[in-house]
Amino acid sequence: MVWPIHRNIGIIGLAGTGKTCFLTALINHLRYHRPHKLPLTSPNARAADGSYGICNFTHAASACEFPYDQYRSKLGKDHTWPEKSSDIARYDCAFERSGFPFHRRHGVSLSLRDFPGERFSDAVIIDHDYDAWSEHIVNSILRTDTYEPLAREFLALLEQPDAAEAELVTAYKTAMARVYLAYLPPLSPSAFVLDRQGRQPAPEADAATLVCTRFSGLDAEREFAPIPPRLQARHAAACARFRAAYASYRKELVVPQFALLRECDALVVLVDVIGALMTGPHRYNADRKLLETVIRAARPCRKGSMRSFFSWHAVRRVAFVAPKLDLVCGADADALKDMLEAMLCDLIKDLRYTLDAGNV
Repeated sequence: MVWPIHRNIGIIGLAGTGKTCFLTALINHLRYHRPHKLPLTSPNARAADGSYGICNFTHAASACEFPYDQYRSKLGKDHTWPEKSSDIARYDCAFERSGFPFHRRHGVSLSLRDFPGERFSDAVIIDHDYDAWSEHIVNSILRTDTYEPLAREFLALLEQPDAAEAELVTAYKTAMARVYLAYLPPLSPSAFVLDRQGRQPAPEADAATLVCTRFSGLDAEREFAPIPPRLQARHAAACARFRAAYASYRKELVVPQFALLRECDALVVLVDVIGALMTGPHRYNADRKLLETVIRAARPCRKGSMRSFFSWHAVRRVAFVAPKLDLVCGADADALKDMLEAMLCDLIKDLRYTLDAGNV
């Protein structure tokens, strides 16, 4: 007898961490399972019919389909990278696996979800109003050593009581463009680097081009910039319009994205440790802080907790993955795990307390 279970699995990480390639490889392992390459259970845990591992794999088409066949062909035949994710994509599949109690084969149904990394810069928006978001952006990000040199003009403009609304938006977009070109995690709103249609900036675009062609909001009529509460009296008219544009952006773009994230039962978090180390301490620290914000926005909770009783699906397991192992010499491969744990030590410690150590 086959006992079915269903799980939503989110594949997340910041932009450029290799989520699309990882998910393509994972699906390929599930479809053409080789137990010695992807061990799921002990070799002694065979089903009563002698089978071991995954069998009877099936795929069900879904909306926003993850194009596995296309990406597998690009990687395996064309030897080219697949396109970057521009929207949430999913791959629904089902299979049976051995190794459960009483040597039964167990039915598993998975919905694998690929989230575009650029959208995670909006993690601070999902649980905060305009005032709290502004306070976080200005005082917790822009005034740090990493971002302050790139946002000096905007920070100075905030102190001027006669600054026009258009000037504030342009100065903030200039800061966003510089951050993007410095290969740092983008500032919110994420629509500046990934608009609603999934379009990204042209590779050759400079800061001036980005400011002219990208929006700090849903569209040209609904752009906004952060004004912290202590300075809002100086920019009352602009603040009122920014607050309305922020509310629309949160409702139309951010809430739907993070609602799907919070429906996941487990998260696979790709962390580009190598890229952060190669770029320098500013990128390393910025990645670490943003990943902490993203994971907390997903609201992980322990099975059996009060909140879990009110949610059919909730994040109860988190796995951290360090990709791009092929860039590391064989002798240093084990050190990558240590670097990953060092980078996220506080977050991992908190999660092991929240979810139990065995679920992280």
